[in-house]
Amino acid sequence: MRTLAYEARRLAGVRSTWIVLLATLVGAAVFTALTYRQDPGAGLSAEQAARRITAVPSMLPLPFAAFGAGVLGTLCYVHELRYPALRTSLVVTGRRLRLLGAKLLVIGGVAVALVAATALVDAVVLHFAAPGGLGWSGLSHTQRLPLALLCSTVLAVAAGWVALLVCGLLRSTAAGLLALSAVGMLPAAVQPAVAALLRRAGAGHGPFGAASVASLAVLVPCVVLLLIVLVAVQSRRRTV
Repeated sequence: MRTLAYEARRLAGVRSTWIVLLATLVGAAVFTALTYRQDPGAGLSAEQAARRITAVPSMLPLPFAAFGAGVLGTLCYVHELRYPALRTSLVVTGRRLRLLGAKLLVIGGVAVALVAATALVDAVVLHFAAPGGLGWSGLSHTQRLPLALLCSTVLAVAAGWVALLVCGLLRSTAAGLLALSAVGMLPAAVQPAVAALLRRAGAGHGPFGAASVASLAVLVPCVVLLLIVLVAVQSRRRTV
């Protein structure tokens, strides 16, 4: 618990954390406002409505919250690399693994909160932008919202963890940011195959269509593989 409390205080005490959080919320609000101006909502499908309320750009399968969580995941490990004095207390492997677990838990919690906050901000933006309410017609669209929020949450947590694990593995801020960019682009390569499999199986496309399924198919195995590799590497290192 002390390690978890330390990590939470450290993340909250860094100015860049609040800058990233604010930038994510503002970016999501601007994106939602602009997409509403382009299409006020007449004939809006459930998939489009889910993308709008969770701030998922049409050209990317990940919501704004996922990129914000990924940047925070990178910064989460950079702090330990920037201040070498902290490494003297992290010689024991168990302490390093506990710190890694605390970082994963904190970033996961921040990602969940960020998804909820972006959805709330987008709902407020749509409330004032659309005289009739949330900016799409048909009450049935709102039934997709819980599933869309759940999917966005999983993607945001996974993106944050991938960036954190890559940064911890390679000890490089650039590597963490490049990994975040890659997980934002790789799903597009497998999306056609995923869409074909979904059509063949007769399954629904989910809240965001095949893009969300492709993102999960890329992110979840990446998280598991990176976690196994980093734990193995940490058992051999003498510092974080």
